[in-house]
Amino acid sequence: MIKTPKMLNFTMALVLATTLLMANLGSPVSAQTMKAVPPIQGEAVYLMDLQSGQVLYAKNPEEKLNPASTTKIMTALLAIERGNLNDRVTASRTMLDSKIVYGTQIYLKPGERMSLKDLLYAVLLNSANDAAVAVAEHIGGNLPHFVDLMNKKAKEIGMVNTHFMNPTGLTEKGHFTTARDLALLARVAYQNPVFRQYVKTKIHTIPRAQTNVPTVMVNENKLLWQDPDVNGMKTGYTTAAENCLVATATRGGRELVGVILKAPGGELFSNMKELLNYGFSSAPTLNRQQASSVLPSTDKPELKRVHLRNVLVRAEALKGVDLGVIDFLYFSPLGVLSLLAFYLLVHLLTGLGTHRRAWAKSDHWEEN
Repeated sequence: MIKTPKMLNFTMALVLATTLLMANLGSPVSAQTMKAVPPIQGEAVYLMDLQSGQVLYAKNPEEKLNPASTTKIMTALLAIERGNLNDRVTASRTMLDSKIVYGTQIYLKPGERMSLKDLLYAVLLNSANDAAVAVAEHIGGNLPHFVDLMNKKAKEIGMVNTHFMNPTGLTEKGHFTTARDLALLARVAYQNPVFRQYVKTKIHTIPRAQTNVPTVMVNENKLLWQDPDVNGMKTGYTTAAENCLVATATRGGRELVGVILKAPGGELFSNMKELLNYGFSSAPTLNRQQASSVLPSTDKPELKRVHLRNVLVRAEALKGVDLGVIDFLYFSPLGVLSLLAFYLLVHLLTGLGTHRRAWAKSDHWEEN
């Protein structure tokens, strides 16, 4: 009796699958790879490698939430890209409109003139809403046009679940984003050296002709004082949004961005430190060469979800899941072997069913 090529393939699949499974038996998963994610207080959380775009952790990444003053990342980025930092900006009478300008301010008066450069310190460090409105009117001509520019830029970046209604982040119906979208925005902004210089600045004094008005701009991102690895981004708070934070950090040649939205007060900064430490210490990363072959660059707005983890993380069922298992399966040698073994076992079982049907039709082996 001579075995057919089909039987030989079947036998080889069985042997290879068994060998791979035996190789994995008793092989412990790396404690570094499978390190547990620290408990992060916040409705939505996102952690991403800035160089590769690899998602390291996600909790409710697509939930639409109010971004509060993290909105000003977009406001400042557009101003830097479209404006001249030496421009003299004249505050308009909009500064008197309490429906548009309220909350944190540097108390600009109509007619007051200030350089765009200094206004951006007020926007990004002090989070001044009147400064954000003055910048928006200068760059866009008027607020509605600037907001259109914001939404156009969001679309280009791939912020598919974001819509802006104002340049400040003050609560307004139809103004929302997601943790994932903010991470994408932060990744683009981080590539701009002028923007990076602003958000890593701790204190800056702006010259003003008036007296008894704020001139010392202090960065509200407390992590700049607490953690030497942290190098910027933006805080936010409104009653509706609660506490929000986007933070970037660099360690050992790696660059990460973390996003926490709608978090209770008190633990926001310590939680972000824990999240970033988790990313640096336990999550694998792709190098730049690998990233260019599997991940779209920020120049491609479609941002296709090519990467396995980036596909899986968007599944509703995986919201809040510890992605260490996915890291293990996709990035470690044992994980790759496990996936291959699983594939071969499926092939084996499928082939077994086929052969059983064939045996039912004939009581002898096919012979050559």
